[in-house]
Amino acid sequence: MKKVILQLLCILGVFSLMAAGCGSDDGAGVRSVDGSESSSSSSASSSDSSSVASGVSESSSETEEGTAAPTTGQVEIATGTVLNLDECPDDWDPYEGVTEDGQVRIGTSLPQSGQLAAFGAIGEGMQIYFDFVNDQFPIGDYELVLVAKDDGYEAGRTVANVEEMLETENILGFAGVIGTPNNFAIRPITDEACVPQLLNLSGFPQWGDPANFPWTVGNILNYATETEIWCQHIVAELGQGATVAALFMNNDFGKTYQQTLQGCEDRGDIDLIAEELHDPAAPDVTNEMTTLVASGAQV
Repeated sequence: MKKVILQLLCILGVFSLMAAGCGSDDGAGVRSVDGSESSSSSSASSSDSSSVASGVSESSSETEEGTAAPTTGQVEIATGTVLNLDECPDDWDPYEGVTEDGQVRIGTSLPQSGQLAAFGAIGEGMQIYFDFVNDQFPIGDYELVLVAKDDGYEAGRTVANVEEMLETENILGFAGVIGTPNNFAIRPITDEACVPQLLNLSGFPQWGDPANFPWTVGNILNYATETEIWCQHIVAELGQGATVAALFMNNDFGKTYQQTLQGCEDRGDIDLIAEELHDPAAPDVTNEMTTLVASGAQV
């Protein structure tokens, strides 16, 4: 069973590379705890290191193959990243979602309707990839099953979807949930339930926070890093002080870009002469773009 889980993680890792390659407006990033330079390390002190197991905890449950699965105590899954299984629910099962009839059940929530429905194709791609793995490279006798629900890019619906899947769908973990506000809203839910929230399709800088949210893992390039790359490219192509007009989504996703661009301006790299925020649910951005074009910005 442990081998099955490791194989699954490798498969999801390949999927993450595919999703990052395709790109997304709200897709999980270079790991930083927050907008500051504070450390996210949750490493134990040397005096505590003997009580932290590396893959083996104080108590375990036996699988049909005889390998031990941690159920209590502390488990160090990477340097400085510790899962405290004693904080998990009393009925927590490390193999929830790996069913007796041979399924490994992964959940996701993404916009299949609304203004950002185009990103629902990522869920279709996940299903195609799962089908490919099941057909060509099966994980033992297990079949990957994707449970995907539409949230229309509305964080409240994402929360409802995740809570429903946790309650009724026998989910091992979540992968590829789209959107910064959406992933942010479900993070405390998955953390409290001790359910992996993997490969967030969002580059929000706060996903890499193993000290506080060790069950959540980001995926795509940090939005702040991405914006800094833009700034460097503008300076390289047009010189310092080039004029820039920018359109941002009015949520944490867009405001990360906005704050980083403003930082570029503060350094004198660019001249941010026009900024517009738009509602994620707006049918179009015609008015905002008209204003930005009228600014006469070089970029």
